[in-house]
Amino acid sequence: MLTTLGPARCTTSTVTVWRRKGSLAAAGPAARPIPRAATAPRHCPILRIARIRRKLPPLASMSASMRASMGRGQGSAGEEGSVQAMLAAEFRRCFGSAPEAGARAPGRVNLIGEHTDYNEGYVLPMAIARDTLVAFRPNRSRDVGGHSAGQADAVRFSLDAGVPTSPRWVSYVAGVARALADAGVKTVGVDLAIHSTVPLGGGLSSSASLEVACALAFLSAAGVEVERKDLALICQRAENEYTG
Repeated sequence: MLTTLGPARCTTSTVTVWRRKGSLAAAGPAARPIPRAATAPRHCPILRIARIRRKLPPLASMSASMRASMGRGQGSAGEEGSVQAMLAAEFRRCFGSAPEAGARAPGRVNLIGEHTDYNEGYVLPMAIARDTLVAFRPNRSRDVGGHSAGQADAVRFSLDAGVPTSPRWVSYVAGVARALADAGVKTVGVDLAIHSTVPLGGGLSSSASLEVACALAFLSAAGVEVERKDLALICQRAENEYTG
């Protein structure tokens, strides 16, 4: 259950997207870098997508992905499959159909350099096994439906409206959608079911894990791929400007 999320950032080195036949594909294959605006501060660049790559392959049924071991690094393959099956069931309960794909982003621990990353200082972070999983499917609208595992109902907001502030976790999802639009991504409505094992408020980047996983879902639904560094900068901007 996600209710409140900390402000820490995370590495995206092990972010993956579930693709056809349950395979794993690393996020952000070689794409042309997003240029920074000359007048933007270094820590919060004004981003624009330089080139939208070709459309991604059609999203596969989640059922195949759910049966595959995702290599999440914690628990047995059976336990991993159980979490994925639970998330798919939650999605069906809330949105009435099966998800088409899913995204994953890990939490992270910072070994050296706490509170220096936003000042362009040196840091030594590493990804951890705790992660955020997002099951999703495009809904052919301008609305986003969001459900956090363990909560009773889904929350819905418009991509064309302001960033909602309640419940708190929704502001991170909406902030990412807004930052992607600022970067030139033509976002489309999606339904999302979210499950996280990253402890809240523990300095393990629960918020950044949520942001990156949701950003991957929005990008996949829009058929856009960006480099991992650009993905991290977009999520950083989402938290700095739209969530706080």
